[in-house]
Amino acid sequence: MKKKIIIIDDEVKFVQNVKTYFAMHGYTCLTASTGKEGLAKIEKERPVLMILDILMPNMDGYTMLQEVRKRHIPIRCIITTGKRLMKELFEREAIDHFLEKPFMLDTLKDVVDEILEQEETSPQPSEKPKTT
Repeated sequence: MKKKIIIIDDEVKFVQNVKTYFAMHGYTCLTASTGKEGLAKIEKERPVLMILDILMPNMDGYTMLQEVRKRHIPIRCIITTGKRLMKELFEREAIDHFLEKPFMLDTLKDVVDEILEQEETSPQPSEKPKTT
């Protein structure tokens, strides 16, 4: 069965590159360019994992993540950002991984694969995020 993920980022080229790469590896990929759009798609489509940017228009990634958690939506989360200083803020949140941009798509896929393998045995996000 294909794993469904969502990429939420306002950088169009980044989103397209990630979507194309993961689709080539057998994933079903949803996309959103704002937190509000991402939240609506998560509620409707129920992907197993989100790749989430922090700085976006309308609703930033931090606020969006808090909304997802408030609504008790079971989804794994990888934070991707070029803002290293944001790492401390997310260390208190239930995320699975913090990945600093730029990164190689192979690295992101390795992280996604590892998280989804864990998902099969443990449906809850980890307490402390890993970082790359």
